[in-house]
Amino acid sequence: MASTLLMAATAGPTMALWVLVWATWLCSLGAVVTATAVSETVLAHAPPGETGAVASVQQAFGMTGHALGPSVYLLLFNFFFHRRWIADAKTRSTSLTRAAEAVDTTRSAMAHSPGAVGYDLNLLRQASGLKLDLDFTNGLRLTMLTVSLLPLLLALAALLLLPRRHRTAP
Repeated sequence: MASTLLMAATAGPTMALWVLVWATWLCSLGAVVTATAVSETVLAHAPPGETGAVASVQQAFGMTGHALGPSVYLLLFNFFFHRRWIADAKTRSTSLTRAAEAVDTTRSAMAHSPGAVGYDLNLLRQASGLKLDLDFTNGLRLTMLTVSLLPLLLALAALLLLPRRHRTAP
């Protein structure tokens, strides 16, 4: 969560590379720190003689999360970025068709030569008026806030709303 909150706070068109490295390191540290505690908690609740099956199911769910995680991030990011450039186009009285062409032209130029778009008269003509770098940044920030705060809110709701078992004294 610290990693995504750092990204949400610092993401920008001119973001420093060391901030990205720091965010990646924080994400990896969080995964390492929580992995053992999660495994111990899951195995502690396994029925006797079924720890192997429980451990394999836990690994299967972990791998599923690793496979679907990037897709969820990309879907959220696409949703938020789409909303931002549409709002940007409306405030500039640009038609949605023209704005979509600007986004597609910029995306195509970046795909063919990432990091070195340079001066392209057609690209500048198509993207006139839109601030796609800020729309991209805002979409990234909203994605990071969502993937940080939503699990925290769900955990808090589970803590407050789910009934608890009371331990009986032996």
